[in-house]
This record gives sequence, structure tokens and C-alpha cells, in this order.
Amino acid sequence: MRKVVLRWKIPSLRGAKELSRFLEVAERVEVLGHLAVSSEGVTQLVEIKMLEGHSVEEISEFNSFEVLEQHEEGFRWRPGQPAMHASSGDFRD
Repeated sequence: MRKVVLRWKIPSLRGAKELSRFLEVAERVEVLGHLAVSSEGVTQLVEIKMLEGHSVEEISEFNSFEVLEQHEEGFRWRPGQPAMHASSGDFRD
């Protein structure tokens, strides 16, 4: 297994409706870990830096995402504590 720094090119994200919406509200989204994969979707622990004037609650308004729990800065994740769930399916229009 290798750790890499991966950059998704902006034009490819713009074509993916739900991911494109992230670009409108978040300055940075860092996936810290994949916690579970099921028929309902993928549960991930993510750190999100929202753009000024936006809140994490907006992400649950997206069709493909649901914020399961929100923690303050400095929170240390412990096994069994999900952070965000993405539903399975195609993120494109």
C-alpha cells in the first residue's frame, strides 16, 4: 500500500454535480479514513474547512451526502464514531 497526494482536476469535479457543490461551500475537504462500506453507501471520517458564510449543515442538503456527526476542532476520532456518510450511486448529473 502507498500513501499519495492526489489532486482531482477542477474540470472533472465540475461535471460531478454533488462534488461540484462541495467546491461552492468548502475550502478544503480531507478524507481521514474510510470507516465502512455498505449497501447504503460509504461512511468516511472527513475534515472540512468551510468557506466563510457556509456551514457543515449545508452538506446534508446535498442528495448524496449526510453528515452523521459533527465534532469541534481538536476532536480526536475513536473507532465506532462515524463522521460523514455518502450514499452509493453516481455523483454525475
